[in-house]
Amino acid sequence: MQGQILLWTEIDLDGPWIDLDKGSEIDPDLREKISIPPNARPNFRAFDYVFDELKHQLYFEARNDLDQTVGPSVVLRVFLGILNRTVIGTEWPEIEVTLVPEKDAIERILALPRLNTIFIRVARPNPDAASPEAVARVNAKLNALHAQKLEVKIQRAAGAERITLDREYHELAEVGADNGLVKGEGSYADGTKVDLSTQDQPKKIDVNIAKGDNFFARLLSTIPGLG
Repeated sequence: MQGQILLWTEIDLDGPWIDLDKGSEIDPDLREKISIPPNARPNFRAFDYVFDELKHQLYFEARNDLDQTVGPSVVLRVFLGILNRTVIGTEWPEIEVTLVPEKDAIERILALPRLNTIFIRVARPNPDAASPEAVARVNAKLNALHAQKLEVKIQRAAGAERITLDREYHELAEVGADNGLVKGEGSYADGTKVDLSTQDQPKKIDVNIAKGDNFFARLLSTIPGLG
């Protein structure tokens, strides 16, 4: 499936306007001359996307042919808004939208100095997330709990140097990286706090613009098995 993410700036058409020459609110007479059609919005940008329906993964271009850019957090907010149950209807199940992180994201979080807390949220994983065995175990856990998602917060014990995840929780974090959220908080020797999450480390794929006339063709040349 292919489409476009359309972005624009939402403005309050009835709000006050500034006169840049005077540095104050514009005169009422000039305000009356401003006319913007109700269906028009400024700063329009469009970015192509490709949705892999089998893997439930969406790829988007972070830079379009006009050299305009969009960040992962903006795209995340767009799809969180579109897939909100108040928009699509309460008859639909809750849909988790996750920024897929870089492959070593969990190891970077676990390597934070003096790891004090770690938060793991896992929704029902896609079949291709992590390893098939890990996905099966997480799904079995959720089924046994009659749960849609699982959230765990681990706090460092007093006197302990840092949190150390065992195999079970490490696996839970790996699955949560692709289907939820993992956040860690540590501190340096001087007490300065440092935190890192999977959302801070979105996966990026370099696509050669010379490999096709459109985003899908370029992406397909990079990920041959796509769609």
